[in-house]
Amino acid sequence: MSKNKQEIGSDFSYGAQVNQQNKDIRQNCVALYKEGLAAAKNLAENCVVFLDTNVLLAYYQMPIAARFALYDFLEKNKDRVYVCDQVSREYAKHKNKVRRIYGRQLVLKRPTAYQQELGAKIIDFLEENGDVLAAYPNFRTRLEKVYQESAHILTLLKQTANERIKACKKALHQKDLEDLLPQLQTVEALTKKEFKFIKQEFDHLSKDVDNVDQKKFATKVAAYLYQYPHKVFPGIGDIDKKPKNPYGDYCIFHELMKWSANAPQKRPLIFLTNDVTKSDWVDINKQAYVHYLENFYQNTGDIFYILHAEEIFSTILGQSCAHLVTPTEIWEDAEADVLAKNGEQLTIQNLQKLLEALYPYRTTVEEPNDFWIELIADLTQNFEIDNLLQLKIDLLEHYHLLVEVELRRYQIYDQVDAMEVTLELIYE
Repeated sequence: MSKNKQEIGSDFSYGAQVNQQNKDIRQNCVALYKEGLAAAKNLAENCVVFLDTNVLLAYYQMPIAARFALYDFLEKNKDRVYVCDQVSREYAKHKNKVRRIYGRQLVLKRPTAYQQELGAKIIDFLEENGDVLAAYPNFRTRLEKVYQESAHILTLLKQTANERIKACKKALHQKDLEDLLPQLQTVEALTKKEFKFIKQEFDHLSKDVDNVDQKKFATKVAAYLYQYPHKVFPGIGDIDKKPKNPYGDYCIFHELMKWSANAPQKRPLIFLTNDVTKSDWVDINKQAYVHYLENFYQNTGDIFYILHAEEIFSTILGQSCAHLVTPTEIWEDAEADVLAKNGEQLTIQNLQKLLEALYPYRTTVEEPNDFWIELIADLTQNFEIDNLLQLKIDLLEHYHLLVEVELRRYQIYDQVDAMEVTLELIYE
């Protein structure tokens, strides 16, 4: 005969175990928690894993290499990775905004104002140094061609920038989490009756926060967290952050609890979250609240781990899963992926074509294949460049440095020397 299904109510809820602490139960719970903590941090196969909303959303803000590693891990372990109904609904509400904001960081405005000024600098140089240049007619003639070339470079900069942006945005859609989520396990929603009950229970617990002595703290929640850490409850941080609807985390806690109590097999439960600053899932030191463990254990008989997802995934995947924040970080990560996966390797033919495309007004270099083979080897060994696209980007982005040197030296370089001087200026 199967046991009756546990439902959230006055005898089975977070509030049902508040002030019901038992010393022996606590000691046993803590001992079991410590015994299994190392395995939990490794997301051992005997554990079930539940993902918070912020973990799903963070996927779109992680380095691409970390996304790939996490995607593969979740796919491999899809039979024991769960998403609560509340998490699923929160994710659906925010995912498009997060992805849109992140994608908008992939901006590359080229040419820059400084790059656009190059043509004017050449004209000024020609006008200001007319008497001197009269003694160097060959240099003047070649410099006038470089002026034409500088306009050509501006066009290439804009064209290449658009191509780079398109490629980087495409890179962000690789291994899309949307494709994997339907394969993960789900947790059923609380019934309307159950949800109404936990809202009332949450509001009742919140009264103690309303009555706290705020003292010098910014908010009553902050004062309560400091004065009564042993009375903190899931979702307390959202009283400040989401005052109109602070019930999300409390609902998640009860979905986890109900699932655990009704699961056919007892297994350690791990809840992974990046919400480690509000001090309502973990304490100020990012450690578990013992009374949460005890409460969950008294309700379900199961051990409950709340762990920092970013830290756990970074460790087990061997990849930093920290959010990329600045536009520069986001751009460099995406373009590094593009270059690694889509860049054409340097050959004699494509290198010659690139130099001709970039420097059509400069002297070409006619040398046997051995010269070009040695040149490519030099690019690889001394500059760590073996990728045609990377070389093109470097030469375009720093063309203005090349011309500035030429103006100082009264010397216009041929195609190969122009490339080498530019790279030396970049990597010196």
